[in-house]
Amino acid sequence: MKGPRVLIVEDEAIIALDLKLALEGMDGEVLGIAATAEGAVEKARSGSPDLILMDIMLRGERTGMDAALEIRRFSSVPIVYLTGNSHLRDDPRILATNSQGLFAKPPSASQLREILALAADPASGLS
Repeated sequence: MKGPRVLIVEDEAIIALDLKLALEGMDGEVLGIAATAEGAVEKARSGSPDLILMDIMLRGERTGMDAALEIRRFSSVPIVYLTGNSHLRDDPRILATNSQGLFAKPPSASQLREILALAADPASGLS
């Protein structure tokens, strides 16, 4: 049985591939990888993911926060930020996206399992 369908939004190819392999090793189904905010919104709309792993700084002019705000217009899918900018944890723009959490990149295996569990029960929250 496959686990949650996950959309990875990450503009660094090596990190995206590492996440994909780790998630698939945990029975996650990776719907796709987007490197831009526009790609993230398009894949979120067409793929109906159970979970989105969102980088904050993306290629192009728009950020992951911009993408998350747009996705919130049509979906309440859990969004978890993975970023090298963990100082942004309390940024009002992050809070406005109603994300389920923020983790420093790269997340550990135990953090990824916790994040995947969130897709099954979004109300449980992250620790």
